Amino acid sequence: MQKFVTLNGAKIAYSDVGQGTPIVCVHGWAMNKDTFTDLAHNLSNEFRVISIDLAGHGASRNTSGPYTIERAADDVYLLCEALDLTNIIALGWSMGMHVWWELISRYGEARLAGLVIEDMSPKIYNTDEWKYGTLNGRTIDGIDDMLDDMLQDWTTFSYRLVPRIFAKGLGGKWAALAESAMRDTLDNTPEIMASYWRSMAAQDYRALLPNIKSPTLIMRGGLSQLYGSGVADYLQQELKNSILMLFAQSGHAPHIEQPEQFTKTLANFAVGVQSVVKKSTQQSVNTKKGDHHVQV
Repeated sequence: MQKFVTLNGAKIAYSDVGQGTPIVCVHGWAMNKDTFTDLAHNLSNEFRVISIDLAGHGASRNTSGPYTIERAADDVYLLCEALDLTNIIALGWSMGMHVWWELISRYGEARLAGLVIEDMSPKIYNTDEWKYGTLNGRTIDGIDDMLDDMLQDWTTFSYRLVPRIFAKGLGGKWAALAESAMRDTLDNTPEIMASYWRSMAAQDYRALLPNIKSPTLIMRGGLSQLYGSGVADYLQQELKNSILMLFAQSGHAPHIEQPEQFTKTLANFAVGVQSVVKKSTQQSVNTKKGDHHVQV
């Protein structure tokens, strides 16, 4: 069910289904919360699944700026605060993971129980010393040309971009997925998308990663056209409490391309994290009981 909440004076849309451990989903660039509709439905018997439309996207498209990763992180945190969410499983797809990393850098991990990274790099542009940005080897030097293309002809830009979201060679399945994603992409305002892209391009979360304590599930699309295997390997190396799962038949969007496997993997991870949280809570309670002293 779609709902609205006012955050810092802005009306932001979100969906909220199910009960139990909260899984908060943040969508990728130029997408919206509806990308998680099937996932939420499949998990709602066991979990509470909350998905947000970031400012300028989906049903939040008429929200005023700024349209930045920093503002998006503030909005997600304020939503979690407004709903009084704790022990959150934080799922970030693509740009959505930048939002979660920014949130952690600003507010810490107190409300989080686990992180789920879906096919994303902590730094999307390549340099001489960083080769795990986008697979096309793009550097920050080309960002102005890319933004010009985006602003001058959003439709043509979208038709070039969307096919790269999914794995090649999946025939009719790919066509159906691309058609749905294309509708969502074309519905965006290019100036807003350009603002988000410029903000995302400026981010570098590599220094943050070793300090993250939350258990982390890294989801990699084995056929991703956007990020190579080295990104996921790097993330697993830097995130000490992490596991890596390969979705061999997926591109950049495993939750759409291999939905059954994705749902099962996410649910198993969430249950495992939940059991650790319960055990930790019980140990804390027992410790406090043991600290009581009776004086006669």
